[in-house]
Amino acid sequence: MFANYPRPSMHYGNTASLQPSNWSSMVFYEPTDVEISTKPFETNHGKAVKYISPNLEELKFICSYFNITAKNEFCKMRQAASLAEKIVNYVDNVFVTLGSDGLIVSRKGAAKESFPMKNNEQIIQVRHYPANTVENIVNVSGAGDNLASGLIAGILCGLSEEISISIGMEAAKTALKSESAVSQKIFDKYHFCWNTPAQYVSVINKS
Repeated sequence: MFANYPRPSMHYGNTASLQPSNWSSMVFYEPTDVEISTKPFETNHGKAVKYISPNLEELKFICSYFNITAKNEFCKMRQAASLAEKIVNYVDNVFVTLGSDGLIVSRKGAAKESFPMKNNEQIIQVRHYPANTVENIVNVSGAGDNLASGLIAGILCGLSEEISISIGMEAAKTALKSESAVSQKIFDKYHFCWNTPAQYVSVINKS
């Protein structure tokens, strides 16, 4: 779900996801723009959002909506990690995009675990996945959407976090090297990224 969806459509989608008959449905939310990033949480069914992929500025804006304050961290990676840890109380799985600095992931689960509907694990874990070096960048438009698409593909296939991140990052890489927002080079499950875990560094691991 994108933030530029009309509010009635967003409300309907969130409501449908919370129905008992749709117990396996989960909303993956891509904020799109800072000023409209809180839209789904302004509805009565914002709890349907189980995955979110903001950049740092969008994350700050969403956190301010929930009265979560940011520390005056000089390092944007540390600031993102701190906020991502706190927002897990409202959204189960958080993917903060940091451009060339990679990705911050925050959730109650280990990197080797998949993304279940409900996780009884009480330990919030935050990890930093550094971005792969990409040479000869052609286009930066669409990289975030392709990253989210790769993540969703991994999640729907029941793959682990570290494999899902691997797929997402490879999808973003193909977009960066494409002349259009969506690369014409689409890889399948035989691509190495479907079997190669993304490398990460643990940032926060506490109950």
